[in-house]
Amino acid sequence: MAGARAAAASLAALLLGSACSLRSALVPRDAAGPATDSGGGGGGDGGNGSDGGGPSCCPVSCSVGCAAGTCACLALVPSNGVPADRAADPAVTDDFPSQGSAPGTVLVFYTDSGRITTVDGTTFVELGEYRAAGVGIVAGSDFRVVAQDDACAANIGVWSFAGFTAPAGRPVAFIGANAAAVVARTELRVEPAGMLYAAAFWQQPGPGGGLGGTGGTAAAPDGGAGAGCGGAAGGASGSGVSDDAGGGGGAYGGDGAPGGGTTNNALPGAAGGVPYGGAALVPLNGGAGGGGGAAGADEGATGGDGAPGGGGGGALQLVSLVSITVEVGGEVNAGGGGSGAGAMAGADPWSSGGGGGSGGAILLEAPVVSIGGALAANGGGGCGGAALAPGDNGHGDATSAPGSGGAAGTDGDGGDGSAGAAAAGSAGGTALLNGGGGGGAAGRLRVNTLAGAAMLGVDAVLSPDSSTGLFTQGFVALQ
Repeated sequence: MAGARAAAASLAALLLGSACSLRSALVPRDAAGPATDSGGGGGGDGGNGSDGGGPSCCPVSCSVGCAAGTCACLALVPSNGVPADRAADPAVTDDFPSQGSAPGTVLVFYTDSGRITTVDGTTFVELGEYRAAGVGIVAGSDFRVVAQDDACAANIGVWSFAGFTAPAGRPVAFIGANAAAVVARTELRVEPAGMLYAAAFWQQPGPGGGLGGTGGTAAAPDGGAGAGCGGAAGGASGSGVSDDAGGGGGAYGGDGAPGGGTTNNALPGAAGGVPYGGAALVPLNGGAGGGGGAAGADEGATGGDGAPGGGGGGALQLVSLVSITVEVGGEVNAGGGGSGAGAMAGADPWSSGGGGGSGGAILLEAPVVSIGGALAANGGGGCGGAALAPGDNGHGDATSAPGSGGAAGTDGDGGDGSAGAAAAGSAGGTALLNGGGGGGAAGRLRVNTLAGAAMLGVDAVLSPDSSTGLFTQGFVALQ
C-alpha cells in the first residue's frame, strides 16, 4: 500500500508540470480556471518549474507544487471549511483501518461524537471500539465538527487520518445528524468490494439528511412532511376507512415525484419536494425526506397506520492531499431511503404509501481522482397503497430503486426512485382506493481536482450521470 501511495504522489507531481508557477493566493479555480504560468515559463524538470527564469527550487515533496516565485509548498484547501492541516499533523498516525476487523463486519463512524465502532454485519451487535468519542487526536486520528452557516445544511463531523482505505468486504457506514467528511494525508482508496455508506435506511436519513415523514395514525391520520429543505408533503387522509392519498417524494438535485391520489373521492396525491442546493456542494447539503402516507380516517379493526416516508441520503466529503481512488467494484453510496410499509392494525392495512427520500451528496477533492467503481446518490422508492412491503432504498449503482406494488389491484403502486439519466423519481400510482408514494429525486455528485477532471475508467458508474447536470467537476482550491 505504501508503494501505491508513493506512485500516486509521483503521478500527481508529473501531472502538475511547472507547478511552481501556480499563484500563491487562495485560488477559487472554478471561477478563474486553471492557473497559468505567471513568470518566465516552467522549468524542464517535469514538476519543479521556476518563476522568472530563476533556478529550480520547488521540493519534490510538494505534491501540488510551489507558490509563484517561491520555494514554499502550496496546500490544497478543501471546500466547506473542512481543515486539511489536521491530516498533515505528524501526530495523526492512524492508517485506517489499522486495527483488524474480520470480513462481514461493519465499521461505523458516528458523525456527532467522532466515535468509531465495529459491529457484526448480520446481527448489528457491537463487537468493539476502534476510536473513542472525543474532539482532537484520539488513537491516532483527529476529529472535530465544522459549522455550516446555512439553514439547509447540517454541521460536518470531520475525521483526519494518515491514510484511509475502505477495505473489501468490510463496509464503512456513517451515522448521525452531522454530515460526514474524511481527510487523508496520503492516499484515500475504496477497494474492490469496498463500500462507503452514507445512505438513508428507510425512514432514517443518512448523515446530515432529513428524516422521512411520519405515517398517519388514528389520532393524526394525515401523513407528516419529510424533513429538509426539499422535504415532500405527506398524504391526506380521506373520508372513509380507505381513500387516502400517497406522500410525495423528497427532492434535492431533481424534483420529488408526487404521490398518487384516490379516484374514489377525487383526492389528489401529495406534492413532491422542490430542488435546492448548488452544483459545487458548498454548502454540503444532505438529501430530504419523503412525505408519509395517510391512515384511514376511521382506522380501527380494519385500518392501519400510513407508511413513513424514506429518509434523505447523507452528505459525504472525501479529501486526500495526494489522491483518491475508487477501484472497480468499489462503491460510495449516499442514496435516499425507501418508504417503509404501513403498520397493520387489523386484517387489512387500509392506508396510503409514503414517498421515497432523495439522494444525498458526494464530494471528492484531491490533486488526482480516479474512479473505476460507483458513486451513487439515487432516490429511494415509494411504498404502494395498502402495501406490506416497503420501497427499496436507493441503489449503489445506476439502477432505480423500485417502489412496492399496491395491494389487490385497487391501490396505487409506489413510484421508483431516480437513477442514472433520470433526475426525478416516478409518480406514485393513483387508484380507486389508496394512492402510492412518489419516488425520491437524485442528489448531487461533485469531483474537484488539479486538472478539473477525474480519470474515469470504463467501468465507472456515476448516478446521477452528467446528462442530468447533477454530476459536475471543478478545480481544487490552492493556497
